[in-house]
Amino acid sequence: MTQQQTAQQIWNYLTNQGWTREAVAGVLGNMQSESGIIADRWESDNIGNMTGGYGLVQWTPATKYIHWAQQNGLVYQDVISQCKRLEWEVANGQQFYHPTMSFKQFTQSTQSPEALAEIFIKFYERPLDSNQPIRQTQARYWYNTLKANEKPKPTPSTEFKVGEIVTFTNIATNWVGGTKIGFFSMVRNFRVNRLNDDGTIYIRMMDDSWGSNVYERDIQRAPNNSIERNDVVKLRPQATHWVNGNAINIDNKTTRTFHVKARKGNQLLLYADSAGGWEVWTYDWDCILVSKFKVSKTPSYGNPNNIQANEKVTFGQNATKWKNYKGISSNVTIKLNEYNSVYNVLQRNADNTIRIQSQEDATVHGWIKVSEAEKAPNNQFKRGDYVKLKASATHWVNGDAINIDNKTTRSFLVKTRIGNTLLVYSEAANGWQTWVYDWDVTK
Repeated sequence: MTQQQTAQQIWNYLTNQGWTREAVAGVLGNMQSESGIIADRWESDNIGNMTGGYGLVQWTPATKYIHWAQQNGLVYQDVISQCKRLEWEVANGQQFYHPTMSFKQFTQSTQSPEALAEIFIKFYERPLDSNQPIRQTQARYWYNTLKANEKPKPTPSTEFKVGEIVTFTNIATNWVGGTKIGFFSMVRNFRVNRLNDDGTIYIRMMDDSWGSNVYERDIQRAPNNSIERNDVVKLRPQATHWVNGNAINIDNKTTRTFHVKARKGNQLLLYADSAGGWEVWTYDWDCILVSKFKVSKTPSYGNPNNIQANEKVTFGQNATKWKNYKGISSNVTIKLNEYNSVYNVLQRNADNTIRIQSQEDATVHGWIKVSEAEKAPNNQFKRGDYVKLKASATHWVNGDAINIDNKTTRSFLVKTRIGNTLLVYSEAANGWQTWVYDWDVTK
């Protein structure tokens, strides 16, 4: 991909997320000096140096961004993944430190591209020498070039239809106009009432009591059931096609059981251990719950990417085969009942493999890659629950110290869960959200 194509991709994504053209141009002017607008760029081209800078804006150390991307299931080399990190920093007030302007205000600013490039280098990049006028020149170039390339935007949303039932996505924080989304609204269902000409969508409460406008990116079709990752399901007789459009023509369609490896909105990633193991995406309305996942109540502590002996783990989303099964066979397909289990970590090797044994059936044991495991959940908190921080909680998932007022009494709303981490939302300070470990919260 050329520099111009990458810049266009960044421009399209961020402006569609509500950033002003001037703000995006200011950022691009800085990216050009930081990385040449190359997403997979290591500082000084020292590939793999995790202590140096990495990416479009040269996050330093590289682990600050790369670990975050991996934890959120993103390909860290991808341009849009790095744009999503910028969006996350905006939502969580990270990296950008200005005495009078928030990162969100920066993204909405209509100051000149030159002025915003200057602000970005001083209050986001913060190099030793911030007197680099070339970045302002570059910002103006990208503003003029990419603005001239813009095509008229389509008017009403084509993603949703009037009458559909929707709920807010994980990135949603504000209604159109800037009003924060309250706890009451965040996890409730709404009905699409009108598709506005500017691409926004007017939604109303299910009892039709009130409504407001939202951006398309902030809503998703409401789930039709409570099936979650690691549950076991069967297909309904009415199910005819997978999400990819292929016909469902497997044997024993309604009696075969599947393991749910992931959930995204109304879609479930199903895994079957037949034919050497395979997986496919289906819609939640085509599935029936067979059994819930067995959740460990045993605490596990520390970095979830650094699993050690004596901890409790489950299979991760990318796990399909045992590296060594029962000390006898290699590359054996993981069975459904083996997925639906919590494992004790018996040993960790220097080659980043771990030996695990099922808590439910001690005859099930073997070696897997540490990257194919995740720490077992310590509780059953899920989207829509209210939680508080424990007194022992010291740091958020991103490593920042927890230094908020009323730490143990303030209530948070759980917006989503990934493994041992919860995305919690607070109405304080006009609405903000951050990731926290499940062992650091209580009901």
